[in-house]
Amino acid sequence: MPDHYFTVEEAERLIPKMEMIVTSMMEHRKAALLIEEELSSMQERIHDGESVTASELVNKRTELDFIIQIIQESLEEIESLGAQPKDLDLGLVDFPALVDGEEVLLCWKFGEKSIRFYHGLTDGYAGRKPIKIA
Repeated sequence: MPDHYFTVEEAERLIPKMEMIVTSMMEHRKAALLIEEELSSMQERIHDGESVTASELVNKRTELDFIIQIIQESLEEIESLGAQPKDLDLGLVDFPALVDGEEVLLCWKFGEKSIRFYHGLTDGYAGRKPIKIA
């Protein structure tokens, strides 16, 4: 049971902050994937008998660890606001809410300017339903 249930309006007030956080996370995720490719390439070069210095490997690994830490802190920031990060690739964030007395998750996807969908606790993104506006 969450500490707080969001209204649509409360969740929408957080969208500008979520956009900043998710933009940063998505950019850092892309950077992390590139570094992972570079590390993989270095390992292949070593396997093929090519020279790779220990400092090159350590520097890339340190860079990757730093980026992962930034992403982790962003995830924690979203959670500290009462929301739930769901998918870094799509930029999905859910907000616990009540709809007709039922626990649901208001669903926001990066790029959306308002909260227009919700889904059940186990339905996920594929089960999104439009919010009925009175």
